Amino acid sequence: MSTFAGGGLLHLAQLQLAQGNAHQAIETLKRALAEDPDHAEAHGLLSLCLLRSRRVHAAEHEARLSLTADATSPLGHYALGSVQLAQRKFKESEETLGTLLDLEPDDPENHRAMARLLELQGRKAEAEARLNTALELAPDDPDTHAALGELQLKAGRLERAEQLADEALRRRPEHLEALVLRGSIALRRGDEKTAREHAVWALRLDAEDPGALHLITAVTSRSHWFLGLWWRYSTWMGALGTGRSILVLLGAFVLYRLATVWMVQAGLVDLARLVNFAWLGICVYTWVGPGLFERSLRREMDKVVLSEEF
Repeated sequence: MSTFAGGGLLHLAQLQLAQGNAHQAIETLKRALAEDPDHAEAHGLLSLCLLRSRRVHAAEHEARLSLTADATSPLGHYALGSVQLAQRKFKESEETLGTLLDLEPDDPENHRAMARLLELQGRKAEAEARLNTALELAPDDPDTHAALGELQLKAGRLERAEQLADEALRRRPEHLEALVLRGSIALRRGDEKTAREHAVWALRLDAEDPGALHLITAVTSRSHWFLGLWWRYSTWMGALGTGRSILVLLGAFVLYRLATVWMVQAGLVDLARLVNFAWLGICVYTWVGPGLFERSLRREMDKVVLSEEF
C-alpha cells in the first residue's frame, strides 16, 4: 500500500493510526472528508481505521466509497481486500488483492496482505513465498521480517522465527508485531517472564492490540493448570497444520476404539469403561478450552486502562 500525498489532516490520520489511535484517526478523517467528500484516499484510510476498530460493515462501506471515487485507487483495493478477509470472503478477497498487486506489484505491503489471505486458507507454502517476495522488494522492512517470523513460529521453527523477530526489532525497537512475536517465542520456550515483559511493552504501545492482548492472556493461561494444558495442546496442534492435526485426531480415535474393543474382549470391562470416560473428558476439555480462553481474552480486552504494574 503506497503512502499517498494528501493534506495535513490525512497525514495526521496516518500517524494516529500508526500509533494505534484508530479512534482519533477516524475523527481526523471525518474532518478531512467534510472538506472533500469524494477523496478516495481518505475513504480508504477511514476504512482501515474502522476495520481496526472492528466496525467491519462501516469499513466495507468506506472501502467501496473509495473505489467509487477512484476505481484504480490502490488504497481502496487494499482496504476492500482487508475487509473481505475479515469477513472470511476468501475468494472475493483474493480477487481484490490480485487487482491490487496488478496495480502495485512492487509494494511489499500488498504481498503481505496476500500472504495473510493465503495463510488463512491453509496455503502456507504460498504465503511464505509471498513474504519472501516482499522481503526481496524491501530487505530493510521490519513489517515483513515480523510477518515472516510469525509464519515460522506457527510452523514450529523457533530459531528462524527468533532471528526474524530480532532483525525487525533491530531496525525498529518499538515494532509492535515483532514485540508480540518475540514474546510468543519466549512463551513457547517456557520463559513466562520474558513473554510477559514483551506483552506489556506491546500493550504500552497499543493497549487494544489483539496480538498483545492474546499474548498476555496466553501467559496468564499457561500458568493456570487447567487452561495451561489446553494452551500446550492447542499450540502443538497448531504447529502440525490442518492436515496433520486431522490425521492425529483420526489416529487417536482409531486407537481409542481398538483399545476399548480389545479390553472388552479380554474381559477388562471396568478398564474399558474408565477409558471411555477418559476419552469423553478429553473431548469435553478440548471443546470448552477455546471458549474459556476467549473469555479470558475478552476480560483482558476490557482492561483497556492498564494497571500500574503494566
